Amino acid sequence: MAQGNYDHPSYLTRQLASAGVTTAGANGTSTSGITFPWDVNIHTIAAQVKTAGTSTGHTVSVIAGTATIGTVTLSTNTAGFVGTSADAKTKVIAGTPINLKNGTDATGVAYVTFDYNIAPD
Repeated sequence: MAQGNYDHPSYLTRQLASAGVTTAGANGTSTSGITFPWDVNIHTIAAQVKTAGTSTGHTVSVIAGTATIGTVTLSTNTAGFVGTSADAKTKVIAGTPINLKNGTDATGVAYVTFDYNIAPD
């Protein structure tokens, strides 16, 4: 039986969260993000293209507060393409807003999700 934070399933298993959809526009920050009531560790970020970008440098970043915690490269891939980031391995403190930011592409839009676990400490 789980006795505490380090062996309870809520802290050990990774869960999926939707950060929403990016807003088209170069370097635009989307406000459709998410905030958690507890500290979380963010891991892999995935972005699925909704509207293809026109720039080979099209990226989507996940921002916690003012810090970029992960970026997914989408380039000019068509709708439906899914890109992922490396494991962000980033702790985000409870109540910190997590938002999305487009790179230099003015037209690209993507759905963004990431996996996380509740920080056991």
